[in-house]
Amino acid sequence: QFFVATHSPYLITEVLEQMLTDEQQAPELAIFVAYYEDYQTKVKQLSEQEVRDIRNDGIDVFYNMSRFTPGSNLYA
Repeated sequence: QFFVATHSPYLITEVLEQMLTDEQQAPELAIFVAYYEDYQTKVKQLSEQEVRDIRNDGIDVFYNMSRFTPGSNLYA
């Protein structure tokens, strides 16, 4: 079990490419997004579908962070 904190889209892309091609490994991957709301730092685990969307659509999770945080405008 590993816990990795990063701001590198290249690391995220590499991990997703390696993990999501193997159906047995895919459920083992969890991605958490930290965000600031109401003067508090909060953490949300991305759903399996959100993780697959990042991989399949080539989404830069850091540039599109508002897409993955609660209460954000999805089209921001």
